Amino acid sequence: MWLAPDQQWLVMGDAAQFQAQQQLDPRWYFFAAGKALHRQQALEKDTPEFADLQLLNLKTRAMHRLSFPAPSFAKHKFVAVHWSPDSSQLALVVRSANKLSLWHYHLAAQQLRPWSAVAVSAQLGAESLVWLPDSSAVVVRQSLMQPQSSAAEMPGIVLKSSQDTAQSRVYRDALDSEDRRRMFRQLSQQRAVLIDVTGQLTPLTAAGMLEDLSISPDGRYLLLQLLDDDLHPAVKFSRLGRRYQVIDLHQRKLVAEPAALGAAELLARQPDAAAAGTRLIQWLPGAPASLVWAEAVELQGHRVTASVRDQVRRWDAPFHQPSQLLFQTSWRLFQLSWTVQGRAIYSDFHAGTKQLRNWSWLAQTAQSPGLLHQTDYSNAFTSAGELVTVRQPTGVSYALADQHQAVFFSAGNPNRYGEYAVVTRHGLAKDQQEQVFSDQQKQQLHPMYIRLHDDNVRLLLTRNQPDRAPSLFWWTNGQLAAEALHDWHTSTRPVLPQARPLKYRRADGVELSSLLYLPDGPAQQKYPVLIWLYPREHETHQQQQQLTSHQHSYSPMQPLTADFALLEGFAVLDASNAPIVAGGQQLPNDSYVKQQQLNAAAMVAALSETGVIDTNQMYLLGHSYGAFSAVSLLATTDYFHGAIARSGAYNRSLTPLGFQSEKRTLWQAPDLYLQLSPFFQADRIKAPILLIHGTDDQNAGTSLLQSELMFQALQALGKDAELLLLPGEGHQYQGRENLLQMLQIQARWLKQQLAQQQQAKLEAVQNGKR
Repeated sequence: MWLAPDQQWLVMGDAAQFQAQQQLDPRWYFFAAGKALHRQQALEKDTPEFADLQLLNLKTRAMHRLSFPAPSFAKHKFVAVHWSPDSSQLALVVRSANKLSLWHYHLAAQQLRPWSAVAVSAQLGAESLVWLPDSSAVVVRQSLMQPQSSAAEMPGIVLKSSQDTAQSRVYRDALDSEDRRRMFRQLSQQRAVLIDVTGQLTPLTAAGMLEDLSISPDGRYLLLQLLDDDLHPAVKFSRLGRRYQVIDLHQRKLVAEPAALGAAELLARQPDAAAAGTRLIQWLPGAPASLVWAEAVELQGHRVTASVRDQVRRWDAPFHQPSQLLFQTSWRLFQLSWTVQGRAIYSDFHAGTKQLRNWSWLAQTAQSPGLLHQTDYSNAFTSAGELVTVRQPTGVSYALADQHQAVFFSAGNPNRYGEYAVVTRHGLAKDQQEQVFSDQQKQQLHPMYIRLHDDNVRLLLTRNQPDRAPSLFWWTNGQLAAEALHDWHTSTRPVLPQARPLKYRRADGVELSSLLYLPDGPAQQKYPVLIWLYPREHETHQQQQQLTSHQHSYSPMQPLTADFALLEGFAVLDASNAPIVAGGQQLPNDSYVKQQQLNAAAMVAALSETGVIDTNQMYLLGHSYGAFSAVSLLATTDYFHGAIARSGAYNRSLTPLGFQSEKRTLWQAPDLYLQLSPFFQADRIKAPILLIHGTDDQNAGTSLLQSELMFQALQALGKDAELLLLPGEGHQYQGRENLLQMLQIQARWLKQQLAQQQQAKLEAVQNGKR
């Protein structure tokens, strides 16, 4: 959804959730630094596409479809939507057979037409364009990519180690050779261009790996964020170096270059370390043209004692004078936002204690920043929510604030206030906090947009019901509108039955919870069960950290979970928040196997106590870390009768520089790596395993080799094992044909295991009679 700035119109689009198989062909993509760049067009593998868009008038509820003007455009797809500041126009990025182009829609004329033939970039996870404040033109990221053949081969490479490398993962798609770096540059070359209402194009910058754009509130200056040409080989995309430029749009020339940001190598091992240089740079929304940013004073993070970690600075146009220090933080700055009136709302965090603090600082006073709230960011039940911000069509974001400079936080379910959505208002004083919206009556109301209308709080929200998809409503000052603006319900999609919450305690006192779903149809005496598994690491443990029931919300079945088993007559247990808790001086992984065994024993006992589960027919399903957990349980317990393991890591010697949240290397903790490798315990596995893996998994720890070697080990040991390879799939599966095949094979495998168990029982009875 894209809400117009004047809150009168809403654009809605339905993206295809799963792609056709041919779109996943890895030959069309260049995988680098965590990105999958298309070799022919300036987009990425996961760029959403919309066959059509709907324009909804939020006052009259009238709706009409944005369609292309002729049948010849039938294969065109919308990629991005951008409202003009005056809400009268839309700039749309459209994908055709050979490129992304710019289209225009004017609400008054109700006409969709091509605007410019310029090749637009939708790469690097950033917006393709921004509007000038007066709605007269747009600044676009024009692609200058050099298309590559889908069969292009990389030449042989020679890799050299470096004493400066602080990498903590073996990235399969690292920019570790000059040839790969050259390819990345060629595919992501861009420049900023100005396109006026007539379609005339004016270049503003030279070519570079342009990542982000924003225009100063007065419309005079353009801020550019670019990837540094160095493309450090040891880090993933988010940790590459950045550089910045400020362009005077009147004079069409470069006028300032804030200090560049180095590659964040230290972040590989220290989550609250930082790179040297400028980060979180943005325009100050309440000033004509002033830049604000953060920069590190101390780089190491909480492992080093320091009274100051970061500082925030301001630099005013025309950028002739030095920047000014505004304030400093004692923890690492995480997020930074400003109201139009000049109030700063920011958060800092401490990775050692998993604590996050929200602060307020008023630029007009000499007072120190004031603490709003402190939370444990590993525990959702302590969360105060997210600061409500608004991104303007110019690319400038601001914190929503009323005329008294009160800001707003929006918290989903769960949060520190309870298991319901909440919007709170925070005044200038610490004790000026109130709830302006609360779904305490459990109506399943979920705010999507939060705005002010004549200083009245106005929410555009969805309402869920157990048997209906969401409906869209206005909510204003405590009142829910009588009629829905839009209803997404369809009766053709299977929905999860109501969950039965299970709460139980493991032997060491840690409390657990899961959700049990029983299949529709005539009740059976006892059901076989498929257990959806994923372990979660906690520094401390509370009951509230466990999974909460969403019994009253609409929950359609999802093909990537265990839901499919309900259609095969299985019960499903959602145990996707199995806790692994740190204790004293121990890290979570120090007792991982023991805690897994405790979790499993308690879970099996709880299932048995329900009286509706056959504990002689229990199977596991896990993806990624959940797959590792499932296979580990088969090797270390006798509770389960088989497992489906998708895209997991089973041999920790193949991830020697760390995994999940583990920072110790193989050479620092060899016994730990051995203990946490089901591959080395394959001889202890007695139950059947179905392994599934995407052939193009680029995730750091879950290369295809993990499943191939695990299958070879099981095969060599005479174990019952199957391996399904999904062509073209990465770590998260996207192809419709692949998913259909996976669902069919998973269902067939489960039924086959039940049949084999039944046959074994029958043979045992017959042998007993003989």
